Amino acid sequence: MRVCKYLSLMLVIGFASGVPGASDAFAQSASFSEKKGLDVDVFSVKGAEGSDEKSAVQAARVLALQKAGEMLGGTLDEKAQIAMFLVNAPDDVLAMATLQRITRRMWGDRGPILDARVLVNTKDLRVTLQINGQLSSTKQLAKSLGNPQIMILYSGLTNRQATREETQLGEVVTNFITSFFTQRRWNVVDRKQVERAREKMKAQGVLAGLPPDPQAQLAMLTGADIYMEFSVVTTTSRGRKANVSIKAFDTATSQVRAASAADSREYPAGAAWASIMQEALGNSMPAIFENLRGYWLEDAAEGRPVFLVIDGDWSDRARYKNVRSALKEMGTWEKREKTNGLLTGTLRFSGDIDDLSDDLEDALVESGFSEARFILETRSMLRIQAVSDGF
Repeated sequence: MRVCKYLSLMLVIGFASGVPGASDAFAQSASFSEKKGLDVDVFSVKGAEGSDEKSAVQAARVLALQKAGEMLGGTLDEKAQIAMFLVNAPDDVLAMATLQRITRRMWGDRGPILDARVLVNTKDLRVTLQINGQLSSTKQLAKSLGNPQIMILYSGLTNRQATREETQLGEVVTNFITSFFTQRRWNVVDRKQVERAREKMKAQGVLAGLPPDPQAQLAMLTGADIYMEFSVVTTTSRGRKANVSIKAFDTATSQVRAASAADSREYPAGAAWASIMQEALGNSMPAIFENLRGYWLEDAAEGRPVFLVIDGDWSDRARYKNVRSALKEMGTWEKREKTNGLLTGTLRFSGDIDDLSDDLEDALVESGFSEARFILETRSMLRIQAVSDGF
């Protein structure tokens, strides 16, 4: 399993001297607080210091930008470049961070020290970092690997009866997540593809050799690179509050690639559930997206995985060794299952899926099979019937 690496870029810029415990009380830091719409994040800043209140507010804005940049960076190198750029952010970049309010004022030997909430337009920041070259753009990702295809699955609401409202709330969440990804030029599997895949699942033999998880099976049949499951817990003890839990899985490997759970604030009893859900989602989705983006950037370098199912006569050990050697030449091969009639596993490769299909066909024929019939081909899986005499 690939280990996601994170570089801590939170800067401790200064301390107020002459105050007991000042190094703890006034250490400068920023943390993500909540999502405000699709493009703006709210950050909680502590210990921003300046010679006067104006310079302390500017320090708070810079701290919020630095934290936003850390969240946007996918690779360690990107995070380091972004941090260097934002230390002396130009005025047009600094304008992307605006003070929402000061939550606490303190005084040190050098002047005021502030805790504050700062709004950052992360969409504009992302575009600027991409233009400057500190952050890989979606177009660069698409050129090297292709933007991922996402399938969104509603795993249900809990603590509620199955009602029409429940279904509508599920639609709210699905539509919000879909909009979030499509605005960032990522591809979302449409419902017609999902329904066609469900029909395919009914056909005899289609699921043989696939992972046992029906959600992973469905994702493979739609061609999704990543599938996401979400659930919502609603509480109505004193008012209305929602918790949205989201997990994202790599389709070919079934590994969890991102997970997040976030709450909304508590609202009065008559508040609209749709607005409450959107707030919880706004707090959850930025972390999901940046984790997935970092993982996808790594795949751009290492190659993306595809699940292979090859039906054929594997009782001939020499033939299997030849195919295994060919698979290792094409990329990183990890066998999942081998029987006398079935071979499955994950192949991580770089390049076009059609080129991979051609290479697989050549490898199977050269290893002694008379023909390779492609039964099912999607972005995330290939099912091949390797034909030989007597099979």
